[in-house]
Amino acid sequence: MTYKTLLFDLDDTLLDFTLSEEKSLDRVYYKFFQEEISNKALFESEYHSVNRLCWDAVEERRMAIRKLGVQRFRILCRNLGIELDCSQIAQVYESSLAQYATWLPGAEEAVEVLSQYYSLGIITN
Repeated sequence: MTYKTLLFDLDDTLLDFTLSEEKSLDRVYYKFFQEEISNKALFESEYHSVNRLCWDAVEERRMAIRKLGVQRFRILCRNLGIELDCSQIAQVYESSLAQYATWLPGAEEAVEVLSQYYSLGIITN
């Protein structure tokens, strides 16, 4: 059997999502939350809890994926007892993810080599 196309998962296969997420959360914290929440560790912990619950809801089809970006920040703000523009926060967070995208070691080179022999595609949630 000869393969013509290879598909790669984007996050933590080609790109270091953990690093991108960390930098993006830093940006969001300092831009929107720092004055309201002085404990950055609390902010991060609460974000990760809320984010996991939202992804669980998406996977269980209780939340549309198109709503996840803003909804996680709405829930986060509600849990932290603050009112902020969650649409703007989501936009900054998502644009930061792209801005801070970083190849995992060897991934860019692998893609370059494989692209000479295969059609390549990327999938991600």
